[in-house]
Amino acid sequence: MAPGMRELGRGMATQHEAVDLASGELCVRVVFDGAVRAELLDDRGVVLGTSTTGVLLSRGPVCVGRGRRIKLRFSGPTHWIAWGAP
Repeated sequence: MAPGMRELGRGMATQHEAVDLASGELCVRVVFDGAVRAELLDDRGVVLGTSTTGVLLSRGPVCVGRGRRIKLRFSGPTHWIAWGAP
């Protein structure tokens, strides 16, 4: 995805499922099957990014600080892969 990024996870999400990705100081990007709406949220439910194009955060990763969690939510079933750094 980008130099220095590692795979955080991959899977098959169901409709409206919230997938817990990671926590800590982290920058994230996600790809998914493009027939759904994807959202990246923090632990407070704030939407950090959204997409329907198959690439979440195509202009660059979203970063969160220490102690914060990142979750993915999809509007329907989809396969996804997430990368993060550091």
